[in-house]
Amino acid sequence: MVPRWAVFDAYVLIHFEPFMIEIRTPMQDTKKFKSAVLKAMGITKSTFEEEVTWEQITKLTDKEALELAIILRAKLRNAKHQMLEGIYATKEVTASPTVKDLSKEEEYLKEFKDIPCKKRVFNFLFEHSYGLKEDISYQITDQGLNFITPVSEEVISFVLDKIIQIRKKAWGSGSENFPKTGT
Repeated sequence: MVPRWAVFDAYVLIHFEPFMIEIRTPMQDTKKFKSAVLKAMGITKSTFEEEVTWEQITKLTDKEALELAIILRAKLRNAKHQMLEGIYATKEVTASPTVKDLSKEEEYLKEFKDIPCKKRVFNFLFEHSYGLKEDISYQITDQGLNFITPVSEEVISFVLDKIIQIRKKAWGSGSENFPKTGT
């Protein structure tokens, strides 16, 4: 019997088109790595505040999250909504096994169409470069996108590329509009 443990790596990637710094760490370590990267680049606090835009690239608006789901052909499996009135602060719904995609269900749309979403869980089918097909689950919250299923670097890169495509639209077409630094 071989026990299985989650593997956590922390590292920094530098992208040049558009210029971005990608920090992959557990959430609690992000600030530590951000400080180290800025220090290594010789960016002081005053320079940082004046010249650097630092944003979490996986922190998506509702519109961007839905656009990503469309691109990935992801199916909505679970949603937690912030209730605007009544006795509940939030309501969470999970699709029954017979429902493929909550976002296509009339009953779900009728009840939750205009209610803010706190968390969404999506599933999509990913085909690896070596042919293996795998169901991938991810969630989007106000903290950003997190994979629920263990995923390979190939999956992470694929999804990040799609997010960058979506975010480029928000940044505009000229590279001068891209954030100078990002995570």
